[in-house]
Amino acid sequence: MSKPHSTHFSTIELASEKGGAPEWVALTPPGPELAATDGRRHRLSDPESVVAEFKSRGVIIPIDVEHATEVRAPRGEAAPAYGWVRDMEVRDRAIWARVEWTAQGAEWVASGAYKFLSIGYFVDKASGEIKRIKSAGLTNTPGFRMPELARADNDKETDMDKDVLEALGLKPDATTADAVAKITELKSTVETARAGPDRDKYVPRAQHEAALARIDKFEQADTARATQELTGLVEEGIEAGKIAPAAKDDFIEMARAQGTEKFRATLDKMPRVVGGTEEMDEKARADTAAGKSGLSAEDIAVAHALGVPEAEFAKAKQEQEA
Repeated sequence: MSKPHSTHFSTIELASEKGGAPEWVALTPPGPELAATDGRRHRLSDPESVVAEFKSRGVIIPIDVEHATEVRAPRGEAAPAYGWVRDMEVRDRAIWARVEWTAQGAEWVASGAYKFLSIGYFVDKASGEIKRIKSAGLTNTPGFRMPELARADNDKETDMDKDVLEALGLKPDATTADAVAKITELKSTVETARAGPDRDKYVPRAQHEAALARIDKFEQADTARATQELTGLVEEGIEAGKIAPAAKDDFIEMARAQGTEKFRATLDKMPRVVGGTEEMDEKARADTAAGKSGLSAEDIAVAHALGVPEAEFAKAKQEQEA
């Protein structure tokens, strides 16, 4: 079971066109790795599940100032909302929200009084995975390392060089913010590669292959031991007159299929066909000559092992041979 969730805050910059408050804002940087300026690292590998969780609850999220909902409200102090998150969606691995601003909230954002939007979220302590966004607040203390994000309908933004976008693996309509975010991601990947593999997670190839060879050797030894044990049980059945020597291989296969304990139980239930091997063969020939079952000693042993009456087994055998 994973450890309980805990609440964290992250901050991103707001931007708008024509001096107005944006209707759509980015709540998170692109996942899966999210790095904050204070050194915290979380994951957003499944932003769709976070959006789905928000929509399934059907509760809009307040946008306050400096996380008053989380800090002031529990103390019984005022925590008014200056906007409401009414919808969410995933865009290029980031979570975006449609905001309904109050008059005061729109004025503050448009005038630049508050430049950033900070989100409060639940994160799984064991995995570092963000599970739910629970609040948002206007602030001027940025937290996330990410570029300025404009609203979604920013088609009039300065055109990016198409060759640059193609080299970054971005779509032709990608924005400057998209390009900067991608470059930041690539820089992080390069830094990780330069740091080299985590010695706690990787072993030298020769050591890995040697370990696999030892495992294979152990498995072969275990298989041989199991085969020897099953063969011994079948031989015990032969000595007890429950299995005909000619049927030894068939019963070894049966033992493999059933497993040691189950086959041992089957062997215990099998009746003693006759006194010994020669007597078994002789009785089977006598029964055949007498027209009784028409089964050999091996057939009789198999029928008994399966719990099938000899007459029924003989009839099935005749029909199969017909």
